[in-house]
Parts: sequence; C-alpha cells; structure tokens
Amino acid sequence: GRKTMVLNESEMLDLGVYAPFRSQDLKLQSVFLLKNYVHALKCEEWSFDVGGKDDSLQYDITDDYTGDIHEIAAKHIPAYVNECKMENTPTVHARHDPQSAVHYLLGVQNKKFVLPADGTPSEIFINYGPDYERVRVRKNYSFLPISEQQSHKKTLSSEGAEYFVELCSFCNRDVSSCIRFFSDNFARENSDSSVIDRSLAVALLLRHRARILHSGMDTNNPFVIEFESDLKRCEDLIQRLLHLHQNKRLTELNKAQAFDILLRESITPLLHELEPSKVEKVVTKILDSNVASISFHEPISN
Repeated sequence: GRKTMVLNESEMLDLGVYAPFRSQDLKLQSVFLLKNYVHALKCEEWSFDVGGKDDSLQYDITDDYTGDIHEIAAKHIPAYVNECKMENTPTVHARHDPQSAVHYLLGVQNKKFVLPADGTPSEIFINYGPDYERVRVRKNYSFLPISEQQSHKKTLSSEGAEYFVELCSFCNRDVSSCIRFFSDNFARENSDSSVIDRSLAVALLLRHRARILHSGMDTNNPFVIEFESDLKRCEDLIQRLLHLHQNKRLTELNKAQAFDILLRESITPLLHELEPSKVEKVVTKILDSNVASISFHEPISN
C-alpha cells in the first residue's frame, strides 16, 4: 500500500528551532518596537515571545539593516510554514523548550495525523493566533469579518503615533539600549528613503527623551556618566542620519539647536494618515515638558 507516516493523537515530531539562532535574536521589547517601526512593521512577521520568562524580551529573527528574515533563519524549515484558515485544524504548533527556544512541532492535538511518506507533496500549516491579526490585516488576508477588520485598520493608521508616544515613556535602560542598538545598526546610504526618515525620527525622539531623563538625574547617580556617553552617541547618530537625509533645513535646525522645531518637522510627515488635529495633538503631547508621564494607553483621539 501507500507509504505513510503516522503520528498518534497528541504525538509530536520536532521540526526544529524557529528562534533564536544568534545572540542578537533576543532583544529588549523597546529595541524591537523601534526596529519594527523603522522597517514599516515587517519585523513583527518574524517575532516570537520568549515563553513568559521575561515580557521585556522578544525573539526577532530579522536582519537589523533590512528588516527581512536573516540568512541563518531562512535556511531552516519552520520559517516556511504557512497559516491555515481559522476553521481548519493546524498541523504544526509552536512550543518553547526548557531554555525558552521556540520549536515547531508536527502533529495534531486530538486525533491521529497521517502524512504521505512516498514523496507526494503535502503542505502543513500553523495558526499564529489572535495576536498575529494585525499582520494579517496589514497584508490583506485577515479571516475576520470586514467590520472587525476596520478597527484593526484604524489602529494601524495611527501606528506611528502610538510608537512615538510609547517611546516617550521609555525608562533609562530602554533609552540607552535603543541608542546603542541604532548607533550600531543605523540606516545605510543604500537604505530606502522611508527607513532613513523613520530612523531620523526615532533618533530625534530618543534624544528628546534622553534629555528629559538626564535633566532629572541625581548627579551622584553612578549611571549619569554612562548615560551622558549614550547621549553623545545619539548626537553622533543624528549627525550621520542627517547626512543621509540630505535635508538642508533639518541640518540647519539641528546646528541651531532648535530641537523642538526639528522634531516637529521630522515626525509630522510620518503621521500623514491621521487627521491634522490629531497630528498636532500627538506632536504637542510629545514636546510637552511633562511628557515623561505619558501612558502608551492614553487615547490619542480627541
């Protein structure tokens, strides 16, 4: 008869690791948040939680310069498992091992699973769950009713504003980690113009947040010297990004230390999907001296 591979009920075959493959695949949530924004949200297609051990960390198997899946991860089978429809039964499941690495397991939870073993192609599928819905909506293959998709699309249209406002609540550790990451992985001359635009906005917002945090630091705080070094790195990063940006006015604003105007003129074009009144509200909120108290969940709408 036909050759088959049979997995009994709840019996699972390990297909291999989905993440991580390199030490840099483990990132602070704050770093991943900004990297994902800079690369137009495509990094979140390849991200995974670390298994509940630390919700401030995130697995990210994308290249830091391009935002696309990196070469090592692309050589492994789990990266190519597609999603099934909601009404279908997934045959692949993501699970964390004791060290928190993510594995893809082949099998079905509540029944026997039979797969051809004679060379006949047979696609296997996974379900990424409800948290992946924003990616499905953005890539136009959501399984939700049209009415429910609209709320997700509305959220996506204000994505930049939400990212900017959350950045303005970052703590010392988050700001320092993000400055160091972007200093080492900043946009290149052949980078897409949108990546350069977003990188500059992020760097200016990091400087803005860092200056607020620095002004409130006790001079006896041993972290002050290290934080001041990070501020200097941020200044260097901004200089490099302004050079790539090739906008004379923005460069002149930075030289004149007209930082608020520079920040306003850099981030406003990135919020073009919002109504002008909402854009103004977001920008004003960010520039407010009490910005340190902003909550990410504070509504942006009027």
